[in-house]
Amino acid sequence: MREHDGDMINISDHITAVLNGGSINNVPAETRDRVARGMAVRLARHDGHSTVHNQDGTVTVINDRLRVTLPVSEFRGRQDVFAAAMRVLAHRLELQIPTPEPTEAEIQEYAIENLTHEYLVEHCRYNVGETIMRMMGGHRMSEGMAADVEAARSAARRELRENPEHHMNEARQQIQNNLDSDYQYHTSIARCCQNWKIEIIGPMPTQIGMCRFQGVAA
Repeated sequence: MREHDGDMINISDHITAVLNGGSINNVPAETRDRVARGMAVRLARHDGHSTVHNQDGTVTVINDRLRVTLPVSEFRGRQDVFAAAMRVLAHRLELQIPTPEPTEAEIQEYAIENLTHEYLVEHCRYNVGETIMRMMGGHRMSEGMAADVEAARSAARRELRENPEHHMNEARQQIQNNLDSDYQYHTSIARCCQNWKIEIIGPMPTQIGMCRFQGVAA
């Protein structure tokens, strides 16, 4: 790396550190003016973005979407704050979206999928894991593998017709277990950052990670 390139990276690191709450007095005197000019450029580019150290021992960071106030002891930089706040907010909002009861058609489809997998485990002539992966993903299969999958599906539908109550109840319980597991997962993350005040101040995405966002208040 050329010396000039390393110098530019060093300046950028100093600018980021100061914008994240560090003191410009910690910047070497010979580069302090350049860091100050760089900070002005970045702040102009992101008008309204700020990091404020409050007198009550908290820090408030603001960007286009969020205003987050948290204890200074938990402050690890702007980007870490916004990433954590968005993640927690997403899971809190997900918990507020009602989960519809599974329909009989959905339960039946789940039961057939269970029975299809069971048949393939017992009768498939090919690698079971690869066969199920290709079946679930809609990937191309050899004629023989496709024939095994079709045989498994036919056997699953037949078994469900002959013994519907047991398999439907089993599928219904498995779906409920999955929903309960999802709820516990969302709850565990939603409980993070309890000492933070997270406020929505701008447009939010319709999806945050794997979580839906429907404009529910935080």
